[in-house]
Amino acid sequence: ALDQCMYLGLSLKRVGADFRSSLLSLFQKQAEMLASQRWEQAVDSFQDDLTAEAKQSSSIYISEESIHPFQSSNGKPLVPPNWYLAFPPLANLTNAVFVSLNELRHFAMASLEAVFEFKFETELLVPSVQALVRLPAHCLA
Repeated sequence: ALDQCMYLGLSLKRVGADFRSSLLSLFQKQAEMLASQRWEQAVDSFQDDLTAEAKQSSSIYISEESIHPFQSSNGKPLVPPNWYLAFPPLANLTNAVFVSLNELRHFAMASLEAVFEFKFETELLVPSVQALVRLPAHCLA
């Protein structure tokens, strides 16, 4: 969307209506909001998964479709490593982070690097580690 808006602003520059400079702040605010929302959702889901894991001795069920939803260019399923699936809450958290980063690639601005680094640490990593620390030790064995 940013590319199309920048192209439109460049086209309108010929008639004196170049608005490209005001777009960056709008898109930056939207990207920050999107990152915060997605990472908060990922942490909430992770904490829910950890709670469910602690309440039951068996692992959380992951369907075959969620494990192999994509195929490579040669038609073979893209299979994650087995160790990745040994702790399903962590696999789900990692998947949520990858999905959010895939959405954020449309907002690839150099000015967002420091903001995303800070938000990633404070809104995703720290709460996730805190949730793991609160988990009973028998759940991690």
